[in-house]
Amino acid sequence: MTRSRQVPLLPVHEALLSWYDRCGRKNLPWRRLRKPFAILLAEVLLQRTNAGKVRNYFSQIYAVLPDLRHLLAISQGNLQELLKPLGLFQRRAVHLKRLAEQLQADFGGRVPQTYEELSSLMGLSDYIPRAVLCFAWGERVAIVDLNVIRIYARMFSIQPKSSEDPRRTPQLTQLAEDLLPPTRYVKKYNWALLDLGALICKSRVPLCEQCPISGYCDYNKSNGIKTEETKDICFQE
Repeated sequence: MTRSRQVPLLPVHEALLSWYDRCGRKNLPWRRLRKPFAILLAEVLLQRTNAGKVRNYFSQIYAVLPDLRHLLAISQGNLQELLKPLGLFQRRAVHLKRLAEQLQADFGGRVPQTYEELSSLMGLSDYIPRAVLCFAWGERVAIVDLNVIRIYARMFSIQPKSSEDPRRTPQLTQLAEDLLPPTRYVKKYNWALLDLGALICKSRVPLCEQCPISGYCDYNKSNGIKTEETKDICFQE
């Protein structure tokens, strides 16, 4: 995967990192874990599912599936029952089983450490390999989902080419790479962007008056929104 050049902390980095310390979703249990399998499991469960719902059941699921060996051993029926509270449980169970078998067959039971290998795993979007590289392996890569694309599109007045596939707007995905902070900050920075998109920079009614980076945003400036008085209010799902 192409690495962006190293850059110093910019004011927008500092604002986002400070906001995350105050208001980020640090109660998401997978953010406290470091095992690559745990990160991959969480990201697969988060597909098409609200983070709040996954948060409510992740610890219970992870207690039964703490590693690949347990995922390979569990029966399809028991796996479906375990995943039932999240919805789409039959599809998820089939996907997780096939993913486990591919990890065992192609990678000797380990979670890959390169974008190319992670992308070869069945059923993974472009987002999940990036998330695993960053959150499990500490790589300096951009996490590019629809929330992040929306933030950068508003900040820089760029119209996305697709509302479904961020990769169809290369200018925005390149911006996400170019604006990464140094490696030591990148995990928290990516979490901050994901949380900002989920809690503040919402698709229909963005809470610009609460946004820590509104001063750098074309959308906010064009709407003349004042942000000074209530910026420190924090919202959680």
